[in-house]
Amino acid sequence: MNFLNHPSLRISLLLAVAAPTFLTSCDPKDQQAVLLAQEEVEALKKANARLEGELKRLQQQTEEAAAEQIKRTEELQKEADEAKAQFEKLQDEAVKARKELEEYMAKYKISHRAKLKGFTVPALQTADSQTYQAVVFREITPSEVSFSHSAGAGRVPMAKLPAELQRKFLYDPEEVKREEEAKVAAAEAASGLEGIEGLEGTTIVRKDPNRTVNPTVVYNLKTRIKTRQEQIEKAKQDAARVKRAGDDRTKLGQYRLQVLKQRTDRLRGEIEALVGLLDKELNG
Repeated sequence: MNFLNHPSLRISLLLAVAAPTFLTSCDPKDQQAVLLAQEEVEALKKANARLEGELKRLQQQTEEAAAEQIKRTEELQKEADEAKAQFEKLQDEAVKARKELEEYMAKYKISHRAKLKGFTVPALQTADSQTYQAVVFREITPSEVSFSHSAGAGRVPMAKLPAELQRKFLYDPEEVKREEEAKVAAAEAASGLEGIEGLEGTTIVRKDPNRTVNPTVVYNLKTRIKTRQEQIEKAKQDAARVKRAGDDRTKLGQYRLQVLKQRTDRLRGEIEALVGLLDKELNG
């Protein structure tokens, strides 16, 4: 606000400007009044200058505080992203460890059951009261067994075998359940892996149709890529709002745009790394 725009001050200023002529044509009292008006105008000019300087200082402090807040917010966002990345890494390691354990157990069971090929029992009675004589087991899977017997050949679900044979063949209902769920999940994953859309809507990953994938790993990677793509889109929208408001012409707005660009570049780098992991999982 310019205090010199006040009506009474303009009158005082006019008097001060006209003072040299006025002082020579009026009595001493009038001359004294004009001199006082001049002094008042000068004092108001100085006060106005001080106030304008204080206003500029406050504006600068406000911009600096806002920039510092944006910087701190970005630092917190970066820390959150790093914590999330660490959590995702731990998730990956847990999935990998679980996968390795499951693979080890699966190999052990396969080896154990393979050694039992040719195992014989004099008679086999199933849970549904079917009886077979001179049984020779030919194939043992997690869910069923096949065998020859005195009258031909047969196939029986593991769940219908006597308890002692179930233990001998390492029958595990949960293993059978996981096997069935894995088949369903793999089929569902495969149906959604024809392509994954890139940042500009182009396909960046395709699945080898002959390769078996881990649906959990694929799902996690796809979710991470999608999340970062959404964050990039939000950063674009924020940048567009800054430009529409005309704030890009201010230092604060320019700093905001710089922060958004840095965030976008970081997210793109993370997507590139995730795409590489996904491509490896899908295509080897």
